[in-house]
Amino acid sequence: MCGLALGAAGVILALVSSAGAAEKDTPTWKKPVPGAQAFLGDDGGGVNTATVCDTADHYRDWLQYEHPSGCQTFQHDLPVIIEVVTLDPVTDSVAGQYYRPIVKIHIPSRNFTGYLNLDVLHPVIPPGTMVEYKKLGNGKLLLFPSPKIPAKDEGGIDLGDSVSAKVISYDPTNDDNFDFHVQITSSPHAGQTGWVLAFGAVGQDGVPIDQFDKAVISK
Repeated sequence: MCGLALGAAGVILALVSSAGAAEKDTPTWKKPVPGAQAFLGDDGGGVNTATVCDTADHYRDWLQYEHPSGCQTFQHDLPVIIEVVTLDPVTDSVAGQYYRPIVKIHIPSRNFTGYLNLDVLHPVIPPGTMVEYKKLGNGKLLLFPSPKIPAKDEGGIDLGDSVSAKVISYDPTNDDNFDFHVQITSSPHAGQTGWVLAFGAVGQDGVPIDQFDKAVISK
């Protein structure tokens, strides 16, 4: 997959929520409160499915490479509804450095309720949201004229080392298309519109735009 903030060197994102980001700076749609809507992400490693288990303990067992009953895989980007977020400071600790809260969700289209890590979910990003991208390594910040993801980076406009943009629309449900339609707000490309990936964008709260607030908590 290519696009804004992606290139040969790839992108390294800080997954830990910024300790300096004030609570008041967190927009409502990024807060994982009961009833919040979200999109299902994936388990990583190149797969396009996410594992959801019938209990939090079964999901924790799955994280330890066990094979508990009650766990199912679902296609990523299914709409889900958050019911509650839980955190066990012992079992949800990772490498003694940070916590990964577990969230209970309902998947209406599959009539399934279960548990997974909060950082596997993506919030519903509203139009008008401001985002920023920064070039990392040898990657390029590219803006594409079409939502269709090209086989290579051909046709993309090079935006330089950093850029600010306003979200026009966000739709992660089509693997073949870019999920972000944006308008550039910083010079020299201010006013131009195009298509990019949400992956790599950071919000005004300093957290990756496609991650819920406190999805990963630094100790």
